[in-house]
Formats: sequence, structure tokens, C-alpha cells
Amino acid sequence: MKTLLLAILATVSGPIHAQVMENQPRTAKEAEQLRRYVLGDTVGECLVGKCAIFTGYLLTSVPQPGEPVAIQVSERLFVSGDPIPDTIRLSYEDPAEAVKPSQAARAWEGVALQRNTLVTVVFEGGEPALVTSTPQDAELIRAIASEALRLQESPGEIRDQVATLSQIDNPAMAAFLAVHLERIDTTDDPDTSVTLLSQLLDSENVPPEAREDIVDHVVLDYDRLTGGGRATLVSRLAEMGKNSDPRLAGPGIRGLGKIGASDNSMWALIPSDARAGIAQSYRALVGRSAMRRDSALESALGVQ
Repeated sequence: MKTLLLAILATVSGPIHAQVMENQPRTAKEAEQLRRYVLGDTVGECLVGKCAIFTGYLLTSVPQPGEPVAIQVSERLFVSGDPIPDTIRLSYEDPAEAVKPSQAARAWEGVALQRNTLVTVVFEGGEPALVTSTPQDAELIRAIASEALRLQESPGEIRDQVATLSQIDNPAMAAFLAVHLERIDTTDDPDTSVTLLSQLLDSENVPPEAREDIVDHVVLDYDRLTGGGRATLVSRLAEMGKNSDPRLAGPGIRGLGKIGASDNSMWALIPSDARAGIAQSYRALVGRSAMRRDSALESALGVQ
């Protein structure tokens, strides 16, 4: 999710898209939640394609410029595609010296380069997508890989996993489930996928920055939904749209506006008191330049 990656970069680098700046994490806790969500999203994008996740011990302590890092593979957590050899060499670029960081430089960010250090590697397309020597992040990746294997065997269990997110603190798992629902389940069963994605929009494990991406996806599937699926989606976006937090209200209102542009009858699904709340949030967002004026949206909401 490019929006998520930009949101992370916004906390440490220069100007970026105004919408992402609006969604910057407000506290250290929120920044950590977003970091873990991006980790889960990175792993999820790998798992829905051809990739491998494995652990191993560094055999290289001081990599030379342009030279790969050798790893003695210890445990293969997930393999889709070519088998992973017992010793593998991964491309490396020093993140501290990279003027314009490559994928390899970003993947190695924060890794302790000492011989025999245990690392967990997310390997995709012949390149490392993520490498970590942090035990906490390694456990998150291991849990996601295990869940991916479980869903291969029992796809229907994703409903239970989405439901359990209301009881646990696991943004990384929430991100993986969102990717899985967007990239796999939507193909065969858009109603179930959109319903579960709508539930994720309610989860405290999903940071506000991520809701924009989820909303964009479910809106694209609107025309494929049954009447019941459409009603569920519109109801959820309406709840978001009248939220007092602009980071939640913005994605909800933008989603409703996109649906309304092709299906004006959708507004009949939203009670008048809810439309009034959405209109209030819309005025506030436009007033702070967090949303552009939309004449069709204003007409539907009765905004003068």
C-alpha cells in the first residue's frame, strides 16, 4: 500500500501528498501501530504472490559494497515458488549510505549485521522485501506465515480470524488479512470479502492511514455486490463519514462520493439524520482544506 509507506516516510522526511500529511501519526503509540501494520502489509503482499519466508544465521558480518550477504537457512516458514537452498546469498545495500534507497536498502533497515545473528527474511522476486533481527517483529512474521498456511487449508476460517481482532492487539495480522481479502477472496466472493473488509474498518488494529486504502478497494467492488452487500458497505461508510475524527470521516465521505457518482440511488440507503452528520463532517474537512469541494456530493447531502 503506497499510502501507508508514504505515511511512514512522512514522519522522517520531506513534503509529501497533503492527504498523507493530514494522516500522520499523532503519538508514539499510533506511529508504532502504523509501523506494525506496514510490516504486515509487506508480508501479506509477498504471501499472496510467489515468495518465501525463512529464518537463518548471518554468515557475513561486514558486507562489501555491491556484495551479497550470505545466510545459513535454519527454518523455512513459507515457500511458494522455487525452493530455498541451505545457504542463500541476498543482495545488500547499506541503508545509511544509500542516497536513493533501493528495495534492498529498505529491506535491511535496522538489521544488526553481526556474524551468527538470527534473522527472519521475507524473500520475493529474487530480492529481500524485509529482513529483521528483532525478535518481536520475527514473531509477527512467523504468526502471519502460519496463518497464511492455515487459510490455504481452510479458507473459510478467515471469518473467525477477522472476528478475533476485536479481542487482540495485532495490527500486523490485520494488514495481512486485508491484503488476503483484497487480493484473493474478492475474486470468488466479493460480498463476503467486502463484508469482512468493512469489519476491519471497525477494528482498532487498523490505523486511520490504512482505512483510505481499504475504502478505495471496496468501492471498486461495489458494482459486483448484491443488494445486501451494497447496503452493508454504504452503512459502514456512512458511520465513518459522520465520525468526529477527520482521519476516519474523510475516507468514509470520499468512498460515498465515489459510489454516488455512479449510483445516485445509494443515498436512499442512508437515514436523513446520518446524512446530516456526514454533511457536518464534510463542511469541517473542506474548511480545513482536507477535502476538495464536490458539487454532486453537496447536492446529495443538502450542503448549501
